[in-house]
Amino acid sequence: AEMNADTIVDALEGLGDFDMTSVLSSCRLHTEVVCGRSDTVTPRRFSRLIAGLMPDAKLTLLPGVGHMAIWDAVPEVVDAVARARTAPRAQVMT
Repeated sequence: AEMNADTIVDALEGLGDFDMTSVLSSCRLHTEVVCGRSDTVTPRRFSRLIAGLMPDAKLTLLPGVGHMAIWDAVPEVVDAVARARTAPRAQVMT
């Protein structure tokens, strides 16, 4: 299906309203937030914010990497996923 410019603009404007920061503190899984230091699409401050709001998150900043870290730094991203996968699970207090 083809998208016209109006559809794309509407979708991008909707992203600006999407905010899940209020629920990040309830996440009880070890999380790796990975960000390229040269990312100009998603500024590092957003990655820092996300990692800072999650109780068991680690921020990994990749030097020389832009927005497409999953393509440009495959070994580093794989390492981050492995760390998250093998980290001890946080206990949920009820």
